[in-house]
Amino acid sequence: MKKVCATLATLILFAAGSGQTLPRVDDTDVNASLAAVIQAYGQRSLVAAELLDLERRGARGNARLLATVLDANARVAVLQENPSALCRREEMKRFETAQHRLEAALSRLLLASDHDRDMAGNSRYRALKARLRSIERQIAAARQHYDDIVSYYNARLSMPPLRFVPSALMPRQRPVFAELEQPPLPPTRLHKTVLKGLHV
Repeated sequence: MKKVCATLATLILFAAGSGQTLPRVDDTDVNASLAAVIQAYGQRSLVAAELLDLERRGARGNARLLATVLDANARVAVLQENPSALCRREEMKRFETAQHRLEAALSRLLLASDHDRDMAGNSRYRALKARLRSIERQIAAARQHYDDIVSYYNARLSMPPLRFVPSALMPRQRPVFAELEQPPLPPTRLHKTVLKGLHV
């Protein structure tokens, strides 16, 4: 939260000191950037479903792990059906937690599959795994873009003339993913791979 406040303060001071105005960002821009995040997460859910289908056919003692991934994928599907709820921090945190649990479950499934000689040698499995890693990069980029857009949006709400609008009529500041700095679960192998790729 301190990081977000510092970012907003920096944006306001920069605009005031340079004599420039902040980009005109409205609800349409915020909603479009959030839709891009949800779309990227939706692509991951589709690939997870394909992976589950493949794993079921060749599963060897992974029934519990498959059930965990299936349950996690079902939970994110429910939350993704109501994107307007993500304008509230509590709902965004629930959404983030569910997505992270799916990521963690997928990471464990990939680890188990990599140790299965038949699955590791399956070309479809390798293709799905590559797609997942590509989608994780898309998710990271979409989340960053959303946070940038919302930082400008929130900063404009703190500047004239909007800051003089009565609080009852004032648009609500939108939450950002950066507010959730401490993940609900430790970083997964898949997440670490993506972060490593982003730093290259």
